[in-house]
Amino acid sequence: MQRCSGGCVNRRSRGAWHKRLYTYSVRMIPLSYLSPKTEVRDSKIHGRGLFAIAAIAKDEIVAAKGGHIVDRKTLQEKIAPRLGPVEIQIDYDLFIAPVSDEERQLSMLYSNHSCNPNLGLAERLPLWLCATSVPAKSSRTIGQ
Repeated sequence: MQRCSGGCVNRRSRGAWHKRLYTYSVRMIPLSYLSPKTEVRDSKIHGRGLFAIAAIAKDEIVAAKGGHIVDRKTLQEKIAPRLGPVEIQIDYDLFIAPVSDEERQLSMLYSNHSCNPNLGLAERLPLWLCATSVPAKSSRTIGQ
């Protein structure tokens, strides 16, 4: 038995093409979910933002944060100094966060802060639900 670089166990080698294909496909999978009714583009609020491209109903899932579950100490000592603010808190001492530069890009939600937000967190889950019905072409924002 042989293992490719992605950890597949094969009875016989599939060659270099298999390793390239497997590695490419794994690296391109997003860690977070963004609704197909949204798109990421330049934002007047800050950098890039998440915008509705179709109407989104109240309580419809708009985004879900993906990454690794880490404790506060790991986040503060190992992740935040390298990647900046990339986490979502899920309990007092638990966070979901990427742990590498590559994962950072794959886990971004592009939700900017607003004092009048139209996204909110689902109770006890890292899901963003539409807080109010909103028309297409409007920016998705979250409160504090």
